[in-house]
Amino acid sequence: MGAYENPNSPKYIPTAHLSKEVGDAMLGVVKGREEAKQLEKDRLKADRTNELAWGDALGEDFNGQMGEGVLNAAYAGSGREYAALQRMVTDQPELCQSDNCRVEMQQLQILKNAPKQSIAMLGTFESAFPTLDEKNVDKTQPLYTKMKAARAMIKGLNGYGPNQGYSIEVIRNKKDGKYTGTQELVLKAPCKKDTVDGCPFGESGEWKINDKTLENYDKGGGSLLTSTPKWEEQATEIGGEAGIFDDESGIRTLNSDFLKSEEMDEDGVAVPLPVLKTKPVGGKEYEYYAYDYDIPKIRAKVGGYIAAEVDTMFDPSAGGPNDAIAMWNKTLAPTAKDKKEYKDFPFINKDGTMDWRAADTSINKPGTPGSIYAKNGELKHEVKELYKQVYTDHYMNTQIQKFISESERTAMLGSLREKQNNGNSGNNLGNK
Repeated sequence: MGAYENPNSPKYIPTAHLSKEVGDAMLGVVKGREEAKQLEKDRLKADRTNELAWGDALGEDFNGQMGEGVLNAAYAGSGREYAALQRMVTDQPELCQSDNCRVEMQQLQILKNAPKQSIAMLGTFESAFPTLDEKNVDKTQPLYTKMKAARAMIKGLNGYGPNQGYSIEVIRNKKDGKYTGTQELVLKAPCKKDTVDGCPFGESGEWKINDKTLENYDKGGGSLLTSTPKWEEQATEIGGEAGIFDDESGIRTLNSDFLKSEEMDEDGVAVPLPVLKTKPVGGKEYEYYAYDYDIPKIRAKVGGYIAAEVDTMFDPSAGGPNDAIAMWNKTLAPTAKDKKEYKDFPFINKDGTMDWRAADTSINKPGTPGSIYAKNGELKHEVKELYKQVYTDHYMNTQIQKFISESERTAMLGSLREKQNNGNSGNNLGNK
């Protein structure tokens, strides 16, 4: 009988021949783990690199303060989103939900473009701020109050912070969970009806403006706010183009073509002929010599050039009709209010100013009394004619009549004499 063997005792199994296989397997496990760990490190490093690249894009901030507040809030967590999407498209395309990762690559491109898009949107928005400080800016234009509040918020002025109910946010729009590539700026402010400009963004307390609107302003050379065209520049240009003034002698004079009287010299050349005029002074009548000008002729001459200037100010491609309304309100209104014709236009206020809403087709439809446009969308003929008439009156008053008055004052200083009953001149006041 052989020796007893406990069935529960572990049997010895020679392993010498397996030592290499086991060792290799164990080494493989360790190596696999190290490789996996290294892959994870590489992934994290790549993700971090992508996040840093994303941050660098945001770092191209246009004024620091705005970016630290508005942009950082808008892009919180977006670096990780960008990194994860980049990894999926590059290393794990099988996880994409669209064919050939088409949608995912579109989303990635939108994410890449987003920071610069936001910065451009904010830059265009802020570029209108200097207009607020222009001395001749028309404060009745629709966005003036809004932009004034927006600047105070962005500049962080006291009383315009989150604690007072003001906020600014950049929204990257989504549809069905996907970025659309469009953005909008959302500004919020409290509404205090009992104070002047207490509701800068209306009763809703919110103002939204999208990047496409701002982009269109930028491409068109326009702005959210309109700078009032400079009257003196326009008047000087009109006078020069129409040949109203003669500056060749170094002394500015009205062109002799507009003189009412002249005489021929011995060489047969027409020379200006001053005429005798009278002026009451202190109960007595005095006389002096001065040139007399053909006012209707001057008015007719500048008419065509003024019409061209008015057409330009109303042309949308050249800043119209905003330029025209701003010019009217800040320069021409005092002349307009004295005209009876303006009462035929509901959008002309009692002080002669023009209501900006007359050019807003969403408020006043073309063809209605409150609109400056006819049914066909073009500027009403009667509006253009009124504008030209008022503009011409203002030009004649400020450029021509003013010049003639100054010229006559100069003439009186040298030739004003008391008129005698027998027609002879007496005392010369101009020499006293």
